[in-house]
Amino acid sequence: MKAILCFTILALVISLIWPVTVVAQRDFKYDKEQNKYWNGASWNDLGDEGYESAISFYEPALSKYNSGKTMKTVALVLGIPAGFAIGWGLGTDMGKREGEKTNTTVFYIVGAALFVPALTLEILGNNSITKSAEIYEQHIKGKSETSFFHNIRIAPALDLQKKAFSIQLMIRML
Repeated sequence: MKAILCFTILALVISLIWPVTVVAQRDFKYDKEQNKYWNGASWNDLGDEGYESAISFYEPALSKYNSGKTMKTVALVLGIPAGFAIGWGLGTDMGKREGEKTNTTVFYIVGAALFVPALTLEILGNNSITKSAEIYEQHIKGKSETSFFHNIRIAPALDLQKKAFSIQLMIRML
């Protein structure tokens, strides 16, 4: 009896401390021209924090989104040294004295060798994230309007920008 009472008090305290976010996904829409999605209240950029939670109910769309995020991360990891190498070569060439020889060809070759795959992965990652929105929108359109609750999930969420922790109650209504 004491355990049930303690659990109830703990659950009540947690629900009062952390805000609960309800996400209804029946209104999900994707605009290809603006590359934005409608979350039921406003148009937002693909790839923001709310987008991932919006599509998290449908595994194929979430998988495509995660693959796009991974590609973009690898592109960033390759792009930073590429920019450094090309920038170092340009800086060395611009700072050389008249008649002085610099061997910056290696920097340009390495920079270009890293830049080309980084650019390719960035484009493929963006396309993959866009495709995830299309997959999810097709999934929503294919669902019946007769069922009210398709999926309910309670999950913790950490917002690093606002430095806040919350418990999200995600209800996908169809």
